Amino acid sequence: MASDKSPVINPTAYWEGDPHAQLVADLDTGSLCNVHLGCDIADLSVLGPSARDYAYPNKGIIFDADESGLSWFGIAVTRLAVDLFPPAVGHVTPFAGTVRAGRRDWYAREFASERICREIWGDPYWRDVDDQELLLFFEFSGWELQIELALDGTPKALIAQAPPLMADEEQRATYGVTKPWPPPDPS
Repeated sequence: MASDKSPVINPTAYWEGDPHAQLVADLDTGSLCNVHLGCDIADLSVLGPSARDYAYPNKGIIFDADESGLSWFGIAVTRLAVDLFPPAVGHVTPFAGTVRAGRRDWYAREFASERICREIWGDPYWRDVDDQELLLFFEFSGWELQIELALDGTPKALIAQAPPLMADEEQRATYGVTKPWPPPDPS
């Protein structure tokens, strides 16, 4: 009997890539390589074919998309970000591109500290600490930035997503959030 399901095809399989493309995670605008959250991922073709499921472990980049476009992206700041990637991808190289934040360009590792994030955006909407990591949630208009740090403050990963995880009442309950949603408009 023939299957009604067609095989899942990696949509990046035919992306040629551009070895000279600038890798930029812009945290001021919520964009990866000039593709904003919610926009078509076609311009991410500069990344070339992905290893698996939009995962680029050799570039320290992972993302996902749905019918409305880019839904989230993450960058590995250090090798500690292995849990950001599917287990089958193997070795993860830290992101070697530019992180744009606070109208300034940074190396990912120098940027991703709680002190610098607070200097740029003020207090996070929520700060979560468990037995493995510290998560900072910064909320913007329609999107969210999560900063993942090891308990000793070593940066792990940066994740931008739309809609925000914290917009979901169940997620707020899971994290024990006591603040109202949505957060006050910072402007």
